[in-house]
Amino acid sequence: MTLRTRIYLLVALALGPALALFVFDHYRDIRTRVADAEQQALQSALLVSAEVDQLLKGFENLIRVTGHAPMVKALRQPECDGFLLHVQKTIPGIAWLRIVDRDGNVRCGSGAASLPLSKTFLEAMLASEELAIGNYSASGGQPQSAVLPLGIRVETREETSFLIAALGLDWLRAHFASRFAALPKNSSLTIVDRDGTIVLRLPNFDREGKPLRNYEYVVNAPQPGSFRSIAELNADGIARFLGFTPLSAPPRGLAIAVGLPQEAQLSAVRSAAIRNYFSMGLVALLAFIAAAAAGHALINRPTHDLLGAIDRWRKGDLSARATAPSTTLEFEQLRTAFNAMADDLTVALKHKDMLLKELSHRVINSLQMISAMFRLQARSEQEPLRTRLDKASGRVDAVALTYKRMQTVGGVDTIDFSAFLRELCNNLSSALLRTRCLVEADQVGLEPEKALPLSIIVNELVTNASKYGVNSDEPIRVKLSQEGDACRLTVRNAGTLRADYGKSDGFGISMIRFLVMQLRGTLDIASNDGFVTFAVCFPLSSRPGPGKE
Repeated sequence: MTLRTRIYLLVALALGPALALFVFDHYRDIRTRVADAEQQALQSALLVSAEVDQLLKGFENLIRVTGHAPMVKALRQPECDGFLLHVQKTIPGIAWLRIVDRDGNVRCGSGAASLPLSKTFLEAMLASEELAIGNYSASGGQPQSAVLPLGIRVETREETSFLIAALGLDWLRAHFASRFAALPKNSSLTIVDRDGTIVLRLPNFDREGKPLRNYEYVVNAPQPGSFRSIAELNADGIARFLGFTPLSAPPRGLAIAVGLPQEAQLSAVRSAAIRNYFSMGLVALLAFIAAAAAGHALINRPTHDLLGAIDRWRKGDLSARATAPSTTLEFEQLRTAFNAMADDLTVALKHKDMLLKELSHRVINSLQMISAMFRLQARSEQEPLRTRLDKASGRVDAVALTYKRMQTVGGVDTIDFSAFLRELCNNLSSALLRTRCLVEADQVGLEPEKALPLSIIVNELVTNASKYGVNSDEPIRVKLSQEGDACRLTVRNAGTLRADYGKSDGFGISMIRFLVMQLRGTLDIASNDGFVTFAVCFPLSSRPGPGKE
């Protein structure tokens, strides 16, 4: 993980608590808003319930006064019918007024045709002196004639009778329409009777007269309450917060529910959350941009400068130093420490180079002394010992020349063998007098452990070619080429070889085979068309590749 990535991670960790606080606040706001919306729905339901209760109490008082009229008590006709008709016309919302007996038979009345009264409604009027509320009723099933019967017990000449007023649901709907308009869009108002039939519904009044589905417990709940409805369970597919009063709460006999759309109630919280998350995202973006800019100025620049200096050092530029100033104490200390280390290493390397040059001089001098001793000894010897001493002197000269080349490159790990090859062949050509060498060489860099054996091989092959080759105008051709990761050296001269030369155990060919083996290479010998060719192929690197020993 890079240092810059760690900075980003630290920024993210720093922003994490703020984001968690945003999420917690959003969750808390939603819960608070849900509780408030449910409470608001419940309060709306209680207000509607109180208003319906007051309306019914007003109707109850009018009905009671009407029931005390003499013509009503005496059931005196036609005065009773006329009086009830007059009262009906003077009280808004009343569709008809009737006196019925215990069996529901009309004894006196006005308005539309008689509607069947449920036994439960009659028993409720008989059991209590308070106003009894009946069930949804519609003449012929026509919604426009739908009424809600209201009745009380009255004493007439026939002992116990009931005065029933039919509350027109069209009037009740119109009464609450103005109040409903003040609620948020997509709100709902529902009034349900004892049988679970919808008496009033705003909007979607086409649901009136139909049974309440999915929320039956609202009717029989022990006390008022609120909850969140599910859109899939609602006829219009809108999720709402529902506040309700059951049948047992005033006005007894009617359950009332007010629904407030969840989307409208939560939109403010969601809008605030979106603003907060947008602000948080903007702050996070600015924080990461600032971290990126700071990381580039405080980390990337000094790091790249330091790494660049190290890379130049690794490639041999000992003058490379970290130069970019850093505004952070740690990078400044690191830059100072690197430059101090580079200065110390430069001094140490210069001292090492001086020691290596001195050592190389001594090795070269020693090799030249050995070569000279071989030559002096050869002058006083007879053949074939003289030839052997000359060859040994040439081999020592090749090694000395390699050491000289190693000293020239100033401690670099590779030797430009193409230049060395030309110098070695020129020296051999001058020493052998009658031999002319043509060198063709690619730019090949060899490690010292390969350059030393290869120089001895070249010395041996060129010397043998000069000594045993045909004395003609054809020069000895030496070619060095790089073929991928391998190197190929060929020495070609005019002449022939005996058929078993490659299998002989002479010192020269044995030494060549040993050195080729040291190079981890191969030796090919060919003699045809009047020319002899020695070819040595070997890998450039002394180190085995992956998976090789």
